[in-house]
Amino acid sequence: MPATHSAAILVGNGLSIAFNAELNLQTITEEVMRRIEDAAGDDVVAAMKEIAERALPDGVTSAEDFEQLVGAFGAESRTLSTLETLASLTSPTDRKLRRAIRRVASFAEQVRDNGVSHVLEVICERSRAYHDDAADLHALVSAVLDRFDGRVVFGNLNYDTLLLAALMHVCRSGDLADMADGRTRVTVTVNDEEEREVPALRALRILGGVRRSGVA
Repeated sequence: MPATHSAAILVGNGLSIAFNAELNLQTITEEVMRRIEDAAGDDVVAAMKEIAERALPDGVTSAEDFEQLVGAFGAESRTLSTLETLASLTSPTDRKLRRAIRRVASFAEQVRDNGVSHVLEVICERSRAYHDDAADLHALVSAVLDRFDGRVVFGNLNYDTLLLAALMHVCRSGDLADMADGRTRVTVTVNDEEEREVPALRALRILGGVRRSGVA
């Protein structure tokens, strides 16, 4: 039986940025800040940035990275949850204190969720892959699949769905098991002993059984 050649391709945001420069991290961050400013005012943006900068390590800035900006409020919420635990231990009868901490933690989560919603909105708007514009991306996927006669697996680290859209277009004669669907679950072993049930990864199969490509 002749040897087959398989490949695992890890795809990052560089692919999306090559497709559309407006998916650059700094560009997305600037647009998110503009939308938050339009909705809530520049004082709110300034306060968010100040809080984020205090939560970040020295030398790290949120000015060009929405992950750092939005993530800082998630970190604040987790810190406050720990503070609530501390309050329960040191002042077990002070329910008013614990309620106040929970309220502030909830506010931090709301700020984070609001920021995330703006981020997702911008990414969605800039990830439209019309046929003529996506020709180069389709050609790239076709070239990879044609090069290997074994199993081809794509690991996708992008925020958008451009790679998935290209795979669906190029491999449209195949079946698609959607990882986001959630109906298919598998059992995995963690730390060589603990079994957990998790959603199955997305699998894209080219009919005929000669080649199979998966997207994780």
